[in-house]
Amino acid sequence: MQPWKQFGTILTFCVVSCGLFETGQCQSLQNSKDLMTDLLSDYNKLVRPVDNQYEPLILYVGFNLISILDVDEVTQSITINGYFSLNWVDADIKWDPAAYGNIYHFFTANEPFWTPTLVLTTTTQKFKKAGDDWLGIRYDSQGVAYFYPGEFFVSSCTMDITNYPFDQHECTLTFTPWGQIPEEIYVFNTSDKIALSMFTPNGAWELLDTNIQVSSIPSVATYYNIKLNIKRLPRFLVMNVIIPLIFLSLLNLLVFLVPVDSGERISFSITLLLAIAVFMTIISDNLPKTSYPTSIFSYYLLTLLIISNCMTVAVIFNLSIYHTDETKPVPSCLRSFSLFIRCKCFRRRKFRKVGNDIQPNQNQILTLASIMDQTRNDKMAVGQGGPRVGKMEDEIESPIDDEPEVTWKDVGFAFDILFVVIFLLLLIISSAVFFGLVRR
Repeated sequence: MQPWKQFGTILTFCVVSCGLFETGQCQSLQNSKDLMTDLLSDYNKLVRPVDNQYEPLILYVGFNLISILDVDEVTQSITINGYFSLNWVDADIKWDPAAYGNIYHFFTANEPFWTPTLVLTTTTQKFKKAGDDWLGIRYDSQGVAYFYPGEFFVSSCTMDITNYPFDQHECTLTFTPWGQIPEEIYVFNTSDKIALSMFTPNGAWELLDTNIQVSSIPSVATYYNIKLNIKRLPRFLVMNVIIPLIFLSLLNLLVFLVPVDSGERISFSITLLLAIAVFMTIISDNLPKTSYPTSIFSYYLLTLLIISNCMTVAVIFNLSIYHTDETKPVPSCLRSFSLFIRCKCFRRRKFRKVGNDIQPNQNQILTLASIMDQTRNDKMAVGQGGPRVGKMEDEIESPIDDEPEVTWKDVGFAFDILFVVIFLLLLIISSAVFFGLVRR
């Protein structure tokens, strides 16, 4: 291709490009400087940018949520990361694009221009304007502003921890154009939902729903309310707190199976009692320091602690029974109680005959046949059949006590069985009530 044809092709491309792309590909740096100088020559950012000061400036507001950073139950606050999408018309920012090299829009720092002062009124920190001065702002030739201020927002959030750790909360972040009444700035909500296109889920909390509402009080203020419905993900607490706590409580029952003579019953019971107390301390550090509402889980922990205390008392009581002097007779009520427990839990061994000998069970219960055999043997050995026979016949005719002998150790063993049953039922009932209440 000849050089003059190459030059003509390049020139044609430039002309067509400048004609097709009106966004300023042929604009120069000087055009941008002149535009900025002319716009700021008579601009005052302290004045609300509307031609008729009796009319409100219409502010279009949307909110984009990036992430939920933290939910603190102790301080009852929520920290989120997000930014606003703000649009309005600035009456002082208008120009003819043809006069500035076809510049139809420009982007610059927001510091020299008027921007709405949106303030989080539910903050737990000091009041501050949303966005910093270095954040950029974009204008088009018709004066439409595009501003996206964002940062970390820390807001108070009243939490109902009754069903902890299966709790749900609704947190409301309230913003207002600080110092501006509705007659000066009219806030228009662009969407009743939060934009979640850039949202990153939180590992401890699930975002269930969002809602945005705008309310105003004439001649007072306009409020932009962002509502977040969140739900705790309980798997971590269930696996690391609740299940170990239940197993500790069940392990506490084994104290009644520890041999009394080992001397380890009290130390075993107190060790598990202290373990449950440590769990209560860990949980209390993660709960709000308020009396209302109180978590059902706190009552459940208190119930387990009381049951563990009762087990310790039962162990001490049982040890005192077990080590009672054997010369002291067992009261009839305790004797009947012990026999009842043994009857329900164990079977009696029957007599079995081996040759001519009668072998009784472990309680040495005598029968009529065994007494007759013993009488016959005594008669042959001693040779004094008359008196001895008469004496044995008296014994045969007298009523025979068929009840086994009951010692204090037997009474203590019966109480061990009773305590295991009672405390196991208490643990099952308390756990069932807890899970039933928090999952309703």
